[in-house]
Amino acid sequence: MFEPHGPKRLSDIVTGLHKTRATTQSLRDLGIQDLPHPAYSPNLAPCDFWLFPILKDRLAGRKFDRIQDLTETVNSELRTIPEEDF
Repeated sequence: MFEPHGPKRLSDIVTGLHKTRATTQSLRDLGIQDLPHPAYSPNLAPCDFWLFPILKDRLAGRKFDRIQDLTETVNSELRTIPEEDF
């Protein structure tokens, strides 16, 4: 299943199962390190979550070939939201 040498990392998105004793021990036996992570992103405050539906609607159906294009478009859309809405 895994190569016997070299570092291994597993980003597990399955809630609950990755913390069972059997799973934790199996991952440890395979040399997979459990890395701690914050419960939330410190870059996103709960007061910013109202922005996501707005951006989702404004970007719906658009495709971006480069991250730079996406970044510029998101920044442009954010600039159109009146400051008092923040």
